[in-house]
Amino acid sequence: MEILPIKSIDDSDQALVGANIVNLAKLARAEFPVPEGVVVTAPDFILTSVVKLIEGAEKSVFEQRLVLAKNQLLKSPIPVELDNFLDERQIYFLPNLTSLDIASGHVLGITVKKKQLVWENLVNLWLEQINSRFYQRGFDSLSFSQLTPLAVFVLDKVETEILAFFDTNRQEVIAESSVKLQPKVLQEIDQLVNLGNKKIFLPQVYILALANKHLCLLGVLPHSGTLPKKIESHLATYSDQQKPTVKSAAKVFLQIQSGFSIYPGADGIIVQRDLSKHFEETIFRLTEAAITFPEKKILFKLPTSSGDLSGLLSILHQPQILEECADIYQFVRNKKKLLNVEMVLPLARGVSELRQIKQDLLSLGVDRKGSSGLWLEMSIPENIINIEDYLNEGIDGVIIDLDLLQKHLFAYEVDEAQFYQKACQVLIKFVLPAVKSCHQQGVPALISGELALFPDVTENLIKRGVWGVICDNLQTAESLPEWLNLLENNLVLKIT
Repeated sequence: MEILPIKSIDDSDQALVGANIVNLAKLARAEFPVPEGVVVTAPDFILTSVVKLIEGAEKSVFEQRLVLAKNQLLKSPIPVELDNFLDERQIYFLPNLTSLDIASGHVLGITVKKKQLVWENLVNLWLEQINSRFYQRGFDSLSFSQLTPLAVFVLDKVETEILAFFDTNRQEVIAESSVKLQPKVLQEIDQLVNLGNKKIFLPQVYILALANKHLCLLGVLPHSGTLPKKIESHLATYSDQQKPTVKSAAKVFLQIQSGFSIYPGADGIIVQRDLSKHFEETIFRLTEAAITFPEKKILFKLPTSSGDLSGLLSILHQPQILEECADIYQFVRNKKKLLNVEMVLPLARGVSELRQIKQDLLSLGVDRKGSSGLWLEMSIPENIINIEDYLNEGIDGVIIDLDLLQKHLFAYEVDEAQFYQKACQVLIKFVLPAVKSCHQQGVPALISGELALFPDVTENLIKRGVWGVICDNLQTAESLPEWLNLLENNLVLKIT
């Protein structure tokens, strides 16, 4: 068991206490109203006792076993380290901030005085974490090996708990509370949230409390960009586990242009750098996507045009754009340790442009080592004809823009495609060799554009090895997996 004063925690402690507590400590040292408190890590004997009792347990008997473990733990004496810290004369407050899903105006904080009650409540909160993880993942002792450390504050007379964050849609600070807040308090919250976001660099959700009529900061959580749900349990229910979901072998990627509405069933997210928006907004959307979906690919797409130039040409002639994008990419991957983020380069007009941009990126510290992938968007016939040269130059993925490709090939707009069905067949025939080359070399190929959703186009390209489809709106992303699943089943029936 480790007991660390909050103000003493710095970046070197992140592996032990987590990023959220490190951010809280940073604000505490910056004189934000964080009350005196400590962070307590779970003692090893809690894990040993629980794992011994629940190992191999079915869900039907898991809770009974957990009750037995709880009874045994509560009979154990308070660990010496904690006993030495606690003072019977003080009143302590324990906010339950152990899950990112606690996004409501009610934090379920606990006010206690006696030492034994502090210990009992810490045990209960750690057992809640184990309970939640069991229903989410089943028994896996590894998933129990790092229980979230808990904060204990010296705090008296907590009147109400408050959740506050900056709403990017309304462009104002929102405060959720069970009581009506006075204008002076609202003003303090507004200042705290805006200043806190600048200090931490990324938007956060702030867990606050009014104690003795003073505003106190108790915790911070990453802000997902959506309004919090009212009083939502952080435990996954058994019925939720059984809800059927339709998945397809072909991947579904959602490209987000603004805001942060994401379909959780998507297999990956594409975040494009919009030069009309401040770079911090791109960092926010990229970081939140990578945190929300740590097991999925998050593709950071560089700007496709600037001024009169487009594709890689515009970036090669405006090095400041590349430097900014490289900074964003390295901040997210290296500083935030979000290694599921990869980079997408816009259209290259020749392998020489790709070679030059790779050299420029290397000089800025961006390479293809490890999980740092480099994708290339292809939207002109030259890209498809010379696909082998691009693959040999070294890329980790391809995005084929069918709309732009057909426009360059046949000089008609997408909404006119219904009148040129034969041209669509020619487009398929033209693209197929490139798809086959990517498939043979193990390079994933995604297709994008409205034509990617034409049944004949999609069916033929998926049959030949296209890895997935990109859509640019939430409604399509939600319906696409079912449609692709049906299409794949029909392909199987045709083969058999």
